Amino acid sequence: MIWDTGRTTFPLNKKDERDKNENHLNLWEQEEMIWCGGKQDERLYEFGDIFTSGKTLQEDTYLHIPTQLEVLDCLKETGFTVI
Repeated sequence: MIWDTGRTTFPLNKKDERDKNENHLNLWEQEEMIWCGGKQDERLYEFGDIFTSGKTLQEDTYLHIPTQLEVLDCLKETGFTVI
């Protein structure tokens, strides 16, 4: 976050980049098929949630990768004015 005269900056990806980014498109298409079939990991709450692990991590790390619309809706719900 960058604070500047009472404004807060939330960097966002391009609109709906999560679902259209060519580098990750295959991942999200596969995830959509899993969720539509009701076969997602039961620990996950909603589409966009994933567990990931790296070479140095011993436990899975939970991530939610939102779309731009999700972030904007959340900001509005919490009283931010989006400009």
